[in-house]
Amino acid sequence: MEWKLYHKDGTPLRDANGKEISVHSLTYDGEWMGECSVSVSIENEAPIDFSIGDYLIYRNERFELNYDPGKAKQGRKNALGNSFKYSGIKLNSLSDELARAEFLDVVLNDEAQLHYTALPDFVFYIGSLDDLLDRLQANMNEQFGDKAWKFYSRNWKRSQTRGCEAARWEEIYGGDTTKEDTGVADTEIDSTSISVQNQTVWEGLALVNSQFDVNFITRNREVFVDTSGLLMQNTFKYGAAFGLVEINQDAESDQKIVTRMRAYGSEKNLPSRYYATLNMEVWADFADTIQLLDHTAWYAADIKLGGLNVEKASAYFTNHISDGQGSSRYSVSLHDGGVVVKATVTVLRAPYFEDHIEVRVAGGTNEENSVADARKYYEAVKSTKMIHFVSGVNKEAFPDNRKDYATDHLPNNMACSRLMLPGFPQMSLQDWWNSHPDKHASLNPTGAELRFSTRTDRPWVESAMADTIGVRPGSVFFDTEDIKEKKEEIFPTIKEMEVDGVRIDEIAVGTNVEDNGVFKDGQDAPSCKVELNEKVNFDINALKQSDFSITMTDGMCAGRKFKVSGSVKENGRWMLTLQRVKDIGLYFPYKDFQISKGDHFVLSGIELPVQYVEAASEKLLRYAIAWLIENDHTRHTYAPKIYDIFMARQHDEAMADTSGAVKSIHDTIKEGDIMPFKDEDLGLDAEIIIDRLTIKENDGKIPSYEVSLREDKEAGTLQKMQEQITALGRGSGGGTTPTQVKEYIASEGSKLFLSKTKQDAAQELIRFIKGLTLGENTGGNNFGISSDGIATLKEIVSAAFRSGALGSGFKLGNYSDSEDSYLEVDYLLVRKAAEFVKLVIRELQSVGGEIVLSPASMKISKVDFLKKGTLLPEYGTAPLRYDVYRCSFLTKRGDEEITNPFAVNDLVRCQTFNIKEGTTANAKNKYYWRRVTAVGTDYIDILALSGGNYGDSQPEVGDELVQMGNTTDVARQSVLYFSAYGSDSPSIKLYKGVNDYTLDGKEIFVVSPDEVYALASMFKLKVKDGDTTKEMTLAELVLNVDGLTSTVAANKQEVDGQIGKINTTLTQNAESITSLAQKQTNTENKVSKIEQTTDKISLQVETTTNLKNSIVGSALRPWDEITKITAAHSQKVEITSGGGVGGSNYATFSASGATADTYTGLYFKDVRVSAGKTYVFSVWAKIVSLLDNGAYYSIKRFDGGTEGAVVKSGNIFLSIGDWKLITTTFTVPDGCTKLLLELAVRRNGAIDVCRPMIMEGTEYGGWSLSPYDKTEAGKLESGLKRAGIDLEDDTITATANKFMVKNNDGEVTASVNENGEFEAYSGLFSGFVRKKLTTITPGNIDKYFSKKKPIQNGYVVLDFVAAGSYVEFSGNFGNKLGSAYPVITLPFYQPTSTAWKDLASDSIIGESFTPKGAAAYLGQTFIIRNNTTGSPATTINLLGYTSLVGGKDVSKPYWLESGWMAILTCELVYVATKKTYSIVWNGYNVPFVSPTAQSDEGEEPIVDTGGDPTVDDPTITEEQPKE
Repeated sequence: MEWKLYHKDGTPLRDANGKEISVHSLTYDGEWMGECSVSVSIENEAPIDFSIGDYLIYRNERFELNYDPGKAKQGRKNALGNSFKYSGIKLNSLSDELARAEFLDVVLNDEAQLHYTALPDFVFYIGSLDDLLDRLQANMNEQFGDKAWKFYSRNWKRSQTRGCEAARWEEIYGGDTTKEDTGVADTEIDSTSISVQNQTVWEGLALVNSQFDVNFITRNREVFVDTSGLLMQNTFKYGAAFGLVEINQDAESDQKIVTRMRAYGSEKNLPSRYYATLNMEVWADFADTIQLLDHTAWYAADIKLGGLNVEKASAYFTNHISDGQGSSRYSVSLHDGGVVVKATVTVLRAPYFEDHIEVRVAGGTNEENSVADARKYYEAVKSTKMIHFVSGVNKEAFPDNRKDYATDHLPNNMACSRLMLPGFPQMSLQDWWNSHPDKHASLNPTGAELRFSTRTDRPWVESAMADTIGVRPGSVFFDTEDIKEKKEEIFPTIKEMEVDGVRIDEIAVGTNVEDNGVFKDGQDAPSCKVELNEKVNFDINALKQSDFSITMTDGMCAGRKFKVSGSVKENGRWMLTLQRVKDIGLYFPYKDFQISKGDHFVLSGIELPVQYVEAASEKLLRYAIAWLIENDHTRHTYAPKIYDIFMARQHDEAMADTSGAVKSIHDTIKEGDIMPFKDEDLGLDAEIIIDRLTIKENDGKIPSYEVSLREDKEAGTLQKMQEQITALGRGSGGGTTPTQVKEYIASEGSKLFLSKTKQDAAQELIRFIKGLTLGENTGGNNFGISSDGIATLKEIVSAAFRSGALGSGFKLGNYSDSEDSYLEVDYLLVRKAAEFVKLVIRELQSVGGEIVLSPASMKISKVDFLKKGTLLPEYGTAPLRYDVYRCSFLTKRGDEEITNPFAVNDLVRCQTFNIKEGTTANAKNKYYWRRVTAVGTDYIDILALSGGNYGDSQPEVGDELVQMGNTTDVARQSVLYFSAYGSDSPSIKLYKGVNDYTLDGKEIFVVSPDEVYALASMFKLKVKDGDTTKEMTLAELVLNVDGLTSTVAANKQEVDGQIGKINTTLTQNAESITSLAQKQTNTENKVSKIEQTTDKISLQVETTTNLKNSIVGSALRPWDEITKITAAHSQKVEITSGGGVGGSNYATFSASGATADTYTGLYFKDVRVSAGKTYVFSVWAKIVSLLDNGAYYSIKRFDGGTEGAVVKSGNIFLSIGDWKLITTTFTVPDGCTKLLLELAVRRNGAIDVCRPMIMEGTEYGGWSLSPYDKTEAGKLESGLKRAGIDLEDDTITATANKFMVKNNDGEVTASVNENGEFEAYSGLFSGFVRKKLTTITPGNIDKYFSKKKPIQNGYVVLDFVAAGSYVEFSGNFGNKLGSAYPVITLPFYQPTSTAWKDLASDSIIGESFTPKGAAAYLGQTFIIRNNTTGSPATTINLLGYTSLVGGKDVSKPYWLESGWMAILTCELVYVATKKTYSIVWNGYNVPFVSPTAQSDEGEEPIVDTGGDPTVDDPTITEEQPKE
């Protein structure tokens, strides 16, 4: 056979000589729901011009080349027939397009013209598999052409809308496309929502199998869902005449065979110690009737309880209602007289009441009991003298003489926390099964023969296979969901439960959220409410726990779990308040994704009543039986060997059949098809799916076949390996060329092969039959592990090894590079005997600085154990919170008095061998490290802990304690350690910042034979110059050297980038002096000119921009359009004004807490370039905090606004220090006119970046703006700018876009902009005099304080003149002002209060308080807005008004609350009582959403009297900001 290769345009593939290329051998390899490819090898006399997209046709299927294959040159061109060898060229089937296509937010038919983002991160809702397939179809249409791909399902109508063909549909599914409802139900699923985050179409298709357990196959550019392919015509049997010459039957290696099964459910929703208290009854004594109220419509009995301790009431009763003075109320359920009633327990305490507990049982209208039940209950307990509790109590807390068990089946020590099988522990599973014959069919629908345990405390299920293969016990836990294993989490739940034939797990009233789910960082999303079905008939508040949550199982919020923050029963239904959940940047539910009526849910974090536990136990039994039937026998895979000659003969017969009735198996066999398979010896007669198919076509030989069969399958990841891949990953850089890498392996990696060229991981065990060798294949290398398990190694070292007595980890190797062996560990246990030629016993001490220098040490003379809860005077009135050891020491050494050198929160350590010299048996290392909790004259108390870094030893007399760190006092966190032991000995180590039980990472100075190490920031150099001493750290020195190098390099770059030169001329004569300075750079032409004559002086500066940066928005200004890359609260991109290189703005990318690459940074989407030209990319960057996976840049094609192939990428390598310039060059590909620049941190850490630039050329020429950058006013930056002053005759002419006047403090006090608008302090003057809004925040309020008395009578007094007449308070002033209120004092305010008279002085307001001064304000309006936040929000006090209407509290109109604004106008009014006129401030206090209004028909102003709005009041809605 011969197969020709073609270019993607259909022309034959040729070599350099023009010869057409074909192959005569190939290997086909296909996997069901996986990769399908053809591999070929070619030897040729001349090189072949391969291109991506080249293809061949094999068995009527197209296979394309998706990379540039490598080659081996073995001779000169045309010298040999195999001068050029291409090995293992892999061509993928068209299904590889699914793995290359992005899964974006687009839809198939957008008839409603809704907005879809086309972004790779989105959420969508599906009610059937067809909804998912429609999305996949839309993506393939957009990326590969309309209906180039077709997605088929069993629903013909939906398939037809995707462009599928009727004949093909009927061939695969066998249905009738003329029927109206063909296949509709076959694709219906529980409705759910699906989140997509940077996934491919293939990964979206894999959801069909992984999430919904539905199979699919691909054929060319067709996908068929819910089918396993076509049934082959031939039934294969053993024997040459029947097609098989060998059958291999293999057991599934990971299967667990069980014939006797113990099943356990989840711990979720199971009441605490449920099985231990299952039949426990608790009661109190009926002591007396306090009062009895018996009416026709209402009944109440108050009963005094006995036998219970008032002091322990909070332990008895669990459902707390309220507290009063000397009283507490609880809700309980009681039973007696054949009824269960709700009741209220009241606990009364002295001195307000006589100590006792009483209970009230009430019935009637507005009560939870009927009058008949309440009366019946009271009559019963009055006779029995016992009050039995059903719920609302902690049964185990009751006195022993007030509790008993209803049966004697329950062990007293039973504490099972998981859901168990039915009957446990009262009845054996066999007895339970026998007593419920009506449930056998539903629990065991297959009718399989089963046996059950006869013990009450050992429930298990056994299959009949135990008689054949024996009892094979196994425990299975149904506490997680696993679709493939037929397992789900089983726990008491209301899911699918019915009451009176009605499902109670349905939402009765859904959410009504009106926002779009987008909130700023730090802004809380408001909660939402749902109402449950009225058939939910248990007391949620009595049973819920702290983690009470609701999880939606279908609907638009399916799969999302919401914390319940409140629950209340209203109108017979439970209303739950839910905390909204953030997902892909949106808070669910929101206006487009609501929880709706009829959606189903489950509850968790709630102790459900016993009937729900029993129902869950039955479900557990049903799933256990199903699992046992699937796993009580061996499951097999089959690898039949197909007879090659049989296939060749059958192919010839098919080719000879002109009728077309006989199909060639060779041409049609395909992975995923169904292979009829029969063998009597193996007991097989089944139709099994082809899991993997390999066909080898060799020149001159008939094809050979390898087939493996399997009954179930998970969708695999398409493999996209290629030859000679030397660099992979995002932004790899490092010399990687486009010909080396065209695409990388799918995100999940290869599941079938281990790589020889890069790090890889095996998912299962690998056995090396002949052993394992390590390192280079040289004569002296014999390292490895033999097949007998003998390891020949140089060293064994733990990952966290640090040598020495204070080190960590372990090491076995040579001692200091000598031939002696060396072992260093923390603990050594010798079970029988240890022989030491020489034993050196060593203690960790603080003795004269010989070993450890630290602030304190002691030798223990006495040890006392003090138990938690003990009362000790030195701890005050509170009991001990922890178990502690009191370690005492002698306060006298000879005649010397010794003080206690330890401090609270010191960390003390003991490390010693407690054996005598020469003894070798029972040698055990002593080690402990504890915190000091108290310090006395002759003792310290240390925590009694064990395990981990605390150590397992406990203090004993004679132990030496050394202070090594402190948890709070920085001054006591340093340790100096000298050691003559360890692999790096002798050594000196200095530790700093020891505030925990570890020394890892705390070294700041180390001297050893291996290294001399000093933390650069701690190591200082001092130089004395006369009387002056200069000091510099090593880090500063390194940075200065680096900085000098960078500065020299930067200066060179800036100078090299300059074009032109500076010319300065000075010309002078008797009448004029002219000075001209000109500078031309790569960014701008600057000209300054000074001209003086006898009648004129002129000063001019002109700038003509010469902007060459292709990146728009590189200045990072507030109005620049840039896109932040963030996906979680822990990721931030913040822009800071100033502080970057040359004072530019800079961006900080910071991320923390990520366990995988999440990417944090910026996109620049407007980068305009010319195809084929060379450009320089540059960016300034510096490190803020260490990066764990680096930072990078990536420049991609962005043609038509669609992200394309990477043009250039690389890592941003930084070291600690100042700004560093990163540069690189690249050439723009043909046809490309627009690029996308991505700068980001991959995982965790932080960097600063500024001045990104892409400019034409080969060398960096200094940063500039882009000619397409715009000013804040929206005008292009490129253009002529001129400023100057001309003095001539009696005229001064100023030319500028903005004219500013500044005071001596540098503050702008007045300015005129390019539009002629005059701005003075806080006013704007143009056609209208417009007020300028002054926003006062906690950060700038100090500049607006009154200069004389900023704090007056508990108020914060503001300077009215500084703030202006249009003011807004914004932010949280709680931490800034405390309990003080800001106060606004209006001009000419003359208070009668002596305390406020100082506020009326000229020094504050700036005006004399006379009628003349007040008249200056007539007609002026003052506006103040309260936009403060926090809890409570800040209230602003208004002083100096005469008439103020409105306010949140109409009785206090002078209180301006958050969300309100005051509008006051200075007016002349007539004062009738005094028969005179007065100048006053009058106005309104109104909410933001309803400002004062004027009738549009000229009527009088609408007066807001402060009352609630009426139906006649106009409604004004403030438009919400758009994200």
